[in-house]
Amino acid sequence: MGRLTAAAGDRAITRLFRRRRIVQTVDLQRALGTSSRMTVWRHLRRRSYVTSFTDKGGYYALAEVPEYDDRGLWFHEGIGFSRHGTLQATVAHLVDLSEAGMTQRELRASVGVRAHDTLLALVDARRISRRETPGGFLYLSASPRRAAQQLKKHEEVLATRAPPPMELPAQVLIAILLEVVRAARCRVDAARIVSRLADQQIGVTEDQVEQTLGRLGIKKKRAP
Repeated sequence: MGRLTAAAGDRAITRLFRRRRIVQTVDLQRALGTSSRMTVWRHLRRRSYVTSFTDKGGYYALAEVPEYDDRGLWFHEGIGFSRHGTLQATVAHLVDLSEAGMTQRELRASVGVRAHDTLLALVDARRISRRETPGGFLYLSASPRRAAQQLKKHEEVLATRAPPPMELPAQVLIAILLEVVRAARCRVDAARIVSRLADQQIGVTEDQVEQTLGRLGIKKKRAP
């Protein structure tokens, strides 16, 4: 196929977006009959579009398509788009907007992806701050005044919660440690441990697993 004119390229992209609300670069290449990313970019930049903040920005949607919620987020088929642009900008906004700060778990639930490295980068860049609490790190606004308000609210929320669960039975602790040993060359993941223990008819929550790992000094990035 010869090189498409600008008008023909516009028509091809329009037909593609009418069929699918979000697309990837490979979809655009097929629609334009090219393997060149530069050709895709040349035709795509003639339109108003947004890129996903998940999946390394690998998905595109026309700017008028996303139906953002009150946080500025829109998800389609598990792919996230943000009014704030990138994952870093989105996480920074959510942390600053939060009433009582946010934990890594809460952020993952909000954005649908692990945000550990993103949080570290934002803290290093002083775009957000963090405070170590008995339950783990709490991420707060970069503004000292706002962060103090969030921390106070966080403490108020904790005070109204039920007391922490009783110490896990010895056999459950042993089962958790065995799963850590089995993951010696893999990433230690609380959710994975919960799932594997459930297969053994052992009921335990992610919070209990993470608290156990923390008390034992086991880092969640890599197993000892």
